[in-house]
Formats: sequence, C-alpha cells, structure tokens
Amino acid sequence: PEYDALIDEGNQVSGVDRDAAAAKFIQAQEMLMNDAAAVFILDLPDIHVIRDDISGYVNNPAYPHVVFWHELSK
Repeated sequence: PEYDALIDEGNQVSGVDRDAAAAKFIQAQEMLMNDAAAVFILDLPDIHVIRDDISGYVNNPAYPHVVFWHELSK
C-alpha cells in the first residue's frame, strides 16, 4: 500500500511539479530496493559459437540472442 501510494502521488504531481514527482518515484524505487526478495549471486555468461569464416558479428549484452543477419558476411 505504501509503494502504491507513492506512485499515485508521484503521478498526481508529475504535470505540475516534476521535482516533487521525482522525489516520490525515487522514494518508491528505494522502497523496492530495500524490500527486494531476491539476491542475484550469479550472472551466467552468454556463450556464442561462430564459424571462423563469418565476420561482422557483434555481441550486444542487452540483447544476447539477437543477431543482425544483414551485418554478417563470409
């Protein structure tokens, strides 16, 4: 309920007082961070196997399984 209230209050003032809205949203984010129910202790690596005769592949950590086929060449 407290988190929802902060988000609602931030939304209500976002059109007239952006600083006050930002403060509400930051407070809500801090609440989520402090009450997190998970602790991530492992980040699995992305493994990519690419043939030697293929060039143009660039790994994008934000989208690890997206390949821009038009940029690849032999």
